[in-house]
Amino acid sequence: MSTTNKNPLIEQWRKLIVLKKGKWVLFENGTIIIFHEEIENIEKEAKSLMEKWGPVAPGTNLGDFSVEHLDNDPGWVVNYVYEDMHNYVSPTDFEDQSPSDNEIGNDVTIGLIGREKRKKDASSLVIIHIETIEKNK
Repeated sequence: MSTTNKNPLIEQWRKLIVLKKGKWVLFENGTIIIFHEEIENIEKEAKSLMEKWGPVAPGTNLGDFSVEHLDNDPGWVVNYVYEDMHNYVSPTDFEDQSPSDNEIGNDVTIGLIGREKRKKDASSLVIIHIETIEKNK
């Protein structure tokens, strides 16, 4: 597992996560899982959660998402039924999708992009970064 700090997603999540204490795991396609409690084997637990909550099943709660519009950063955070699993969608993610102008910023389009990233991570289960957060009060 690579823990390089040069991945722009790592820096983006460092700015977005507002925990004082915990850990987060980043998968290769950008899905994160946040842990509020100490976990003995975080890689194993993250992969287990991704296997359970990551696959996409439209028409079920595994297909559901909500989109959070960011005030101070470009892009959006896609949230799921498992509340500690998220994806960041950047405006640059639309380059691959070739959306029309009215689709950029559309919550459904944004959510589907994030959900597709989660689906890929549920299939590959490759963790690229684990980080511990311990901020002073």
